[in-house]
This record gives sequence, C-alpha cells and structure tokens, in this order.
Amino acid sequence: DYEMDIFIRNAQKYLDDRNIIEYVSLVISFSRKNMNSKATKRQILRYLSSIYPIMPYLSDEIYKELFNSRYSIINEGWLD
Repeated sequence: DYEMDIFIRNAQKYLDDRNIIEYVSLVISFSRKNMNSKATKRQILRYLSSIYPIMPYLSDEIYKELFNSRYSIINEGWLD
C-alpha cells in the first residue's frame, strides 16, 4: 500500500532525526485517516511496528491479541 509505505518511510526519518513532535503528529494523522476495519493484517503489523517507539505496551498487547503470539512485536523487526 502506497500510503503505508510513505508513512513508514516518514516515521523512520523522523525517528532517525529525533524529531518526536513530527513523528507523533504523523502517527496521529495517519491513524485517523487510514487505520480502519479494512486494514489488512500486514498493514496492521507494519503500523504497530511503527508506533512501537511511543506506545510499546499497547503495540505489544494488540500484536499478541491479533496474531495469537506469546512473543513481542519487537521480534518482527521494522518491516519495510
């Protein structure tokens, strides 16, 4: 998905640049616009990986519930 790829790329850039305010703004705007019931599991996994730096516990709990995993989402890597 093109929009997801742009989101991931920008999220990585903001985190690399330590631009937390822009990163959080990006996560909020993308979440409101794109995360809905039509999202695929892969899109959800990529999204959870990208919000992990600011919401690790929430990301992990959603990951474990949706993917029936006993491991952490951190084991998945960044998922380009």
